[in-house]
Amino acid sequence: MLGFFNEVYPEIEREYAAQIDAKILLCIRQGPPNMPDFSLLSTRLHQLPRSVDSLVVLLATFRDKAWVKNKVEAMTAIAGVKTEIIIYKNAGYQKLVEDIASMGLAIPDAINMEGLRKILGEDKVLCVSANGRPKFCGALKRNGFSEEAVAAFFVERIVSSGKNSNLLSVLSEAGKSCQHLLYAYDGLRTLSPEAKASFSGKCYEAVTAGKVVIVFRKWLDSQMGEKC
Repeated sequence: MLGFFNEVYPEIEREYAAQIDAKILLCIRQGPPNMPDFSLLSTRLHQLPRSVDSLVVLLATFRDKAWVKNKVEAMTAIAGVKTEIIIYKNAGYQKLVEDIASMGLAIPDAINMEGLRKILGEDKVLCVSANGRPKFCGALKRNGFSEEAVAAFFVERIVSSGKNSNLLSVLSEAGKSCQHLLYAYDGLRTLSPEAKASFSGKCYEAVTAGKVVIVFRKWLDSQMGEKC
């Protein structure tokens, strides 16, 4: 997707963090002056895996900028991929979300429960995010964790973004029953060394729940590979 107003991208990046990380969905923000960043598009096209032989390009452009479509077609042709371009006259959000959802973009392979138990055992994972921000339960499911796995291993804690002065004490208490911490700091303060020390296992933090889960999933995959 490219050419959309930059305000559109944060929600898309939260909702489809796993697909973006896997390079299933490429998000090209606008460059000056309110045009697609063709330099970044060229870089991303050259980084495509060899297995990719086709693309669907969601392109927001204006009626008097028909040359933009022609330029995108030429760039994807040079990259050697068959391309379908869908034009959006309105560079807003809702129609784009509906179209991306209809594509059924693949998510990472499901986490094997048996393998998960071998790694985590009886451990629990505390998931902390701010009120009003995307929750961890959705991010976990988008990254291959089943409802069974989410219920068995993860404890979600929502913290008020305006009232988190006692966050350290909350985390210290939670560390008594949860060994690992996944922390989305958007709307909250970043983790202090003291907070991390409350947990005996892994502590991962990032701006959104989706990004934290991706890092945690990578660690789990590496551990599963070692235990095979």
